[in-house]
Amino acid sequence: DLLPAAHPVLIWDPTMEWAGSAADAPIANAQTFAGVRELCAAIAGGLVVRRAVIQSARADFAAFCQLCFDAGDLTCVIDEAHIHCKQGLCPDVFLTLMRVSRHRRVNLVLIAQRPHGLAVDLRTRANTFMLFTLRASSSIEWIRNDLDPNLAAMVERLKPREYIKWPGFETNAVSRSV
Repeated sequence: DLLPAAHPVLIWDPTMEWAGSAADAPIANAQTFAGVRELCAAIAGGLVVRRAVIQSARADFAAFCQLCFDAGDLTCVIDEAHIHCKQGLCPDVFLTLMRVSRHRRVNLVLIAQRPHGLAVDLRTRANTFMLFTLRASSSIEWIRNDLDPNLAAMVERLKPREYIKWPGFETNAVSRSV
Protein backbone atom coordinates (compact mmCIF):
# COMPACT_ATOMS: atom_id res chain seq x y z
CA ASP A 1 0.00 0.00 0.00
CA LEU A 2 1.62 3.22 -1.17
CA LEU A 3 -0.76 5.56 0.67
CA PRO A 4 0.45 7.11 3.93
CA ALA A 5 -1.45 6.25 7.09
CA ALA A 6 -0.34 9.25 9.15
CA HIS A 7 -2.92 11.74 7.91
CA PRO A 8 -6.11 11.81 5.79
CA VAL A 9 -6.08 10.82 2.14
CA LEU A 10 -8.57 12.31 -0.33
CA ILE A 11 -8.74 10.52 -3.67
CA TRP A 12 -10.28 11.86 -6.87
CA ASP A 13 -11.53 8.74 -8.65
CA PRO A 14 -13.69 9.74 -11.64
CA THR A 15 -13.58 6.27 -13.22
CA MET A 16 -14.62 4.46 -10.01
CA GLU A 17 -11.52 2.32 -10.25
CA TRP A 18 -10.18 2.50 -6.68
CA ALA A 19 -13.23 1.91 -4.47
CA GLY A 20 -16.63 0.28 -4.52
CA SER A 21 -17.89 -3.01 -5.88
CA ALA A 22 -16.40 -2.47 -9.37
CA ALA A 23 -12.85 -1.84 -8.10
CA ASP A 24 -10.28 -4.42 -9.16
CA ALA A 25 -8.10 -3.83 -6.08
CA PRO A 26 -9.99 -1.44 -3.80
CA ILE A 27 -8.20 0.87 -1.39
CA ALA A 28 -8.37 -0.56 2.11
CA ASN A 29 -10.73 1.15 4.55
CA ALA A 30 -11.82 3.77 2.01
CA GLN A 31 -15.11 5.59 2.37
CA THR A 32 -16.76 6.43 -0.96
CA PHE A 33 -18.62 9.66 -1.69
CA ALA A 34 -20.59 10.69 -4.78
CA GLY A 35 -19.18 14.21 -4.64
CA VAL A 36 -17.49 16.93 -2.62
CA ARG A 37 -20.82 18.13 -1.16
CA GLU A 38 -21.60 14.66 0.16
CA LEU A 39 -18.15 14.38 1.76
CA CYS A 40 -18.42 17.86 3.33
CA ALA A 41 -21.90 17.07 4.68
CA ALA A 42 -20.58 13.84 6.24
CA ILE A 43 -17.68 15.68 7.87
CA ALA A 44 -20.02 18.42 9.14
CA GLY A 45 -22.18 15.64 10.60
CA GLY A 46 -19.24 14.39 12.64
CA LEU A 47 -17.80 11.66 10.43
CA VAL A 48 -14.06 11.23 10.85
CA VAL A 49 -12.55 10.59 7.44
CA ARG A 50 -9.16 8.92 7.04
CA ARG A 51 -9.45 7.72 3.42
CA ALA A 52 -12.14 9.27 1.24
CA VAL A 53 -12.70 8.42 -2.40
CA ILE A 54 -14.63 11.00 -4.39
CA GLN A 55 -16.35 9.51 -7.43
CA SER A 56 -17.84 12.52 -9.12
CA ALA A 57 -18.37 14.33 -12.39
CA ARG A 58 -15.55 16.34 -13.91
CA ALA A 59 -17.37 19.57 -12.97
CA ASP A 60 -16.64 18.80 -9.30
CA PHE A 61 -12.84 18.69 -9.80
CA ALA A 62 -12.22 22.35 -8.90
CA ALA A 63 -14.29 21.92 -5.71
CA PHE A 64 -12.21 18.84 -4.83
CA CYS A 65 -8.99 20.84 -5.28
CA GLN A 66 -10.39 23.68 -3.17
CA LEU A 67 -11.33 21.23 -0.42
CA CYS A 68 -7.79 19.79 -0.39
CA PHE A 69 -6.30 23.29 -0.29
CA ASP A 70 -8.62 24.48 2.50
CA ALA A 71 -8.18 21.36 4.62
CA GLY A 72 -4.39 21.10 4.35
CA ASP A 73 -2.38 18.44 6.19
CA LEU A 74 -3.45 15.58 3.94
CA THR A 75 -2.55 13.55 0.89
CA CYS A 76 -4.44 14.46 -2.27
CA VAL A 77 -4.51 11.75 -4.94
CA ILE A 78 -5.77 12.63 -8.41
CA ASP A 79 -6.46 9.71 -10.71
CA GLU A 80 -6.68 10.36 -14.45
CA ALA A 81 -4.64 13.55 -13.94
CA HIS A 82 -3.88 13.68 -17.67
CA ILE A 83 -7.57 14.55 -18.21
CA HIS A 84 -7.80 17.32 -15.59
CA CYS A 85 -4.30 18.78 -15.64
CA LYS A 86 -3.38 19.29 -19.26
CA GLN A 87 -1.20 22.18 -20.32
CA GLY A 88 -3.41 25.29 -20.35
CA LEU A 89 -6.48 23.45 -19.04
CA CYS A 90 -5.80 23.12 -15.30
CA PRO A 91 -8.29 24.86 -13.02
CA ASP A 92 -6.68 27.83 -11.25
CA VAL A 93 -7.40 26.32 -7.83
CA PHE A 94 -5.44 23.18 -8.83
CA LEU A 95 -2.48 25.28 -9.95
CA THR A 96 -2.59 27.13 -6.63
CA LEU A 97 -2.76 23.84 -4.72
CA MET A 98 0.19 22.51 -6.70
CA ARG A 99 2.33 25.61 -6.21
CA VAL A 100 1.78 25.99 -2.45
CA SER A 101 1.11 22.38 -1.47
CA ARG A 102 4.12 22.11 0.83
CA HIS A 103 3.05 25.25 2.69
CA ARG A 104 -0.39 23.69 3.25
CA ARG A 105 1.22 20.32 4.15
CA VAL A 106 -0.48 18.64 1.20
CA ASN A 107 1.21 15.69 -0.46
CA LEU A 108 0.06 15.74 -4.05
CA VAL A 109 -0.05 12.43 -5.93
CA LEU A 110 -0.99 12.43 -9.61
CA ILE A 111 -1.86 9.26 -11.51
CA ALA A 112 -1.72 9.60 -15.28
CA GLN A 113 -1.78 7.14 -18.15
CA ARG A 114 -0.19 9.80 -20.31
CA PRO A 115 2.36 11.64 -18.13
CA HIS A 116 3.80 13.42 -21.16
CA GLY A 117 0.41 15.18 -21.50
CA LEU A 118 0.48 16.71 -18.03
CA ALA A 119 1.10 20.42 -17.74
CA VAL A 120 4.83 21.13 -17.90
CA ASP A 121 4.55 22.98 -14.59
CA LEU A 122 3.49 19.72 -12.93
CA ARG A 123 6.20 17.57 -14.45
CA THR A 124 8.98 20.02 -13.61
CA ARG A 125 7.87 20.45 -9.99
CA ALA A 126 7.60 16.73 -9.27
CA ASN A 127 10.37 15.25 -7.19
CA THR A 128 9.28 11.61 -7.37
CA PHE A 129 7.64 9.59 -10.13
CA MET A 130 5.95 6.23 -9.58
CA LEU A 131 5.95 4.79 -13.09
CA PHE A 132 3.68 1.89 -13.92
CA THR A 133 3.31 0.10 -17.23
CA LEU A 134 3.39 2.62 -20.08
CA ARG A 135 3.31 1.56 -23.70
CA ALA A 136 2.54 4.76 -25.63
CA SER A 137 5.57 5.82 -27.60
CA SER A 138 5.06 9.46 -26.56
CA SER A 139 5.21 8.49 -22.87
CA ILE A 140 8.28 6.30 -23.36
CA GLU A 141 9.97 9.07 -25.33
CA TRP A 142 9.19 11.57 -22.55
CA ILE A 143 10.75 9.24 -19.97
CA ARG A 144 13.80 8.68 -22.17
CA ASN A 145 14.33 12.41 -22.84
CA ASP A 146 13.23 14.05 -19.59
CA LEU A 147 13.94 11.51 -16.84
CA ASP A 148 16.50 8.83 -17.63
CA PRO A 149 17.32 6.95 -20.85
CA ASN A 150 17.71 3.64 -18.99
CA LEU A 151 14.37 4.04 -17.26
CA ALA A 152 12.31 3.88 -20.48
CA ALA A 153 13.24 0.27 -21.26
CA MET A 154 12.63 -0.73 -17.66
CA VAL A 155 9.14 0.79 -17.67
CA GLU A 156 8.24 -1.00 -20.90
CA ARG A 157 8.96 -4.37 -19.23
CA LEU A 158 6.74 -3.80 -16.19
CA LYS A 159 3.74 -6.06 -15.62
CA PRO A 160 0.35 -4.73 -14.46
CA ARG A 161 0.50 -3.20 -10.94
CA GLU A 162 4.31 -3.20 -10.92
CA TYR A 163 6.07 0.13 -10.64
CA ILE A 164 9.43 1.80 -10.59
CA LYS A 165 10.00 4.73 -8.29
CA TRP A 166 12.26 7.34 -9.81
CA PRO A 167 14.76 8.60 -8.85
CA GLY A 168 16.28 5.64 -7.10
CA PHE A 169 14.91 2.85 -9.30
CA GLU A 170 13.05 1.19 -6.39
CA THR A 171 10.55 -1.35 -7.69
CA ASN A 172 7.98 -3.87 -6.58
CA ALA A 173 8.56 -6.04 -9.65
CA VAL A 174 8.94 -9.64 -8.53
CA SER A 175 10.76 -12.74 -9.76
CA ARG A 176 12.83 -10.93 -12.35
CA SER A 177 15.01 -7.88 -12.60
CA VAL A 178 13.56 -4.86 -14.36
